[in-house]
Amino acid sequence: MKKLIILLFLVAACNADPSGNLPDPEPIQTEQLKNITIDGLNVSFETINTIPEPCWELADYESSISNSEVVITIFGQRTTTDPCMQVVSSLEANVEITLPQNGTYTFKFFRYEGETLDTTLTVD
Repeated sequence: MKKLIILLFLVAACNADPSGNLPDPEPIQTEQLKNITIDGLNVSFETINTIPEPCWELADYESSISNSEVVITIFGQRTTTDPCMQVVSSLEANVEITLPQNGTYTFKFFRYEGETLDTTLTVD
């Protein structure tokens, strides 16, 4: 009986949020631009991003274009409320941007507050 109570306690402790609600998506750091493809006004990036633990997945990304600057933030989200191994991991993401016109653009990918990973491209 004592073993059963301990087992039930351990199982209950594995789910910190019994409602199953996952935390809101958070910005994740872009570490590397793996591949860039330009097709007309469409620019695609394959990125490698840092996540705090392997229990994360890609949630979404946001982009804003102002003049010739494109700011991109990629968001990740935990996949479980259960405990996860605390080891920094990576996550690949595909980002597609449609530009308003030809020209030279600087793409700024969020790394952490106040820091971006930048690349400049000319689209003809």
